[in-house]
Amino acid sequence: GTVKEIWNDPMMGTCISIEHAGGSVTVYKNLCEDIPDGIEAGKPVEAGQIIATAGDTALLELCEDSHLHFELYIDGKAQDPCEYIKMKNEE
Repeated sequence: GTVKEIWNDPMMGTCISIEHAGGSVTVYKNLCEDIPDGIEAGKPVEAGQIIATAGDTALLELCEDSHLHFELYIDGKAQDPCEYIKMKNEE
């Protein structure tokens, strides 16, 4: 895919969105503030490439352990990622 945007949300912390073929966009929130070199809007990324690490930048969830918020949109509509992404332990 291609990095669409990197931003800091006041409540969800550091966020990255990535556009993929077929009209899908993945969104990663509550990331660590330190984004790896080369991860920039407009730059391509590959499956398995580290785009960031889970952090604790979401003010809404400071009392929880570090974790990732993951969202999937297809043609602009929110989707349940579990219906599209097979986890390794499900193979």
